[in-house]
Amino acid sequence: MVKRVTNAPRFDLAAVRRAMASRLTMPAALPRGLRVDASTDPALPGEWLHPRDAAPGVALLFMHGGGFIAGSPRTHRSFAAWLAQESRVSVLSLDYRLAPEHPYPAALDDCLTAVRALQARGLRLVLGGDSAGGQLTIATALRMRAESLPMPEGLLLVCPLTDFTDASESLRTNAESEPLLGLRHRTYTLGLYAGATPLSDALLSPVYADLRGLPPMIVEASRIEVLWDDARRFVEAAQAASAAVEFHPHDGLAHDWQLMVPFTPEANASLRRLGAWVAARLRTV
Repeated sequence: MVKRVTNAPRFDLAAVRRAMASRLTMPAALPRGLRVDASTDPALPGEWLHPRDAAPGVALLFMHGGGFIAGSPRTHRSFAAWLAQESRVSVLSLDYRLAPEHPYPAALDDCLTAVRALQARGLRLVLGGDSAGGQLTIATALRMRAESLPMPEGLLLVCPLTDFTDASESLRTNAESEPLLGLRHRTYTLGLYAGATPLSDALLSPVYADLRGLPPMIVEASRIEVLWDDARRFVEAAQAASAAVEFHPHDGLAHDWQLMVPFTPEANASLRRLGAWVAARLRTV
């Protein structure tokens, strides 16, 4: 459904957003006892997902995917909810501003504002996101380092986009095998977010950033997705910078398969792994 729209002959922003929102028609399957609350703090637009036995003093700031032009906390509610459940950590799913209405650095600024607000509450943090949200997760950590903010306890990266340029070979080799993402309008849509900023800029393409001093990371990606090399190359760059990276490559899975939780065993297994990693980083187990 998404690939058909993103590969359409003519780019249609409204159609892309409708396709991303189509997951809202899936049956609600949130963990029992989990509470979803709209955030009332202007610095934290979005929604809180509180598991029944949430650990105190910690939080996960989650940035949804959607190519910087689509998606919302609602489209990613199931993923964020099960991440909260499996980690015993309350999740703030951030409703950051989207392009083209709000190009770079609006989304990144929103992420940094949220970090400051959560840290002002005395919370220890893990940052996480999928796809474009994974890119925002890394870029936020880089901004935090540059501004000498206390670093998060970890970065959770699900099928992350790490390179706005066309250097990742899997963009070509996996264009057919990738079930979800179409690439016909990739350059145009990424440009809606990047604006006049060079695509190789480290806060757009963090695979080219100085990654020294970043916190421990967990990365998941599939070898058949078009962003496979974005993930693989970023992991290699992080390891070369002596960052601690736990990398979980998979076979035969679509980009963002984790969003199918709790309906597929592959998604469920990933959420258990990711949740356990967050719990270990924030010492809630």
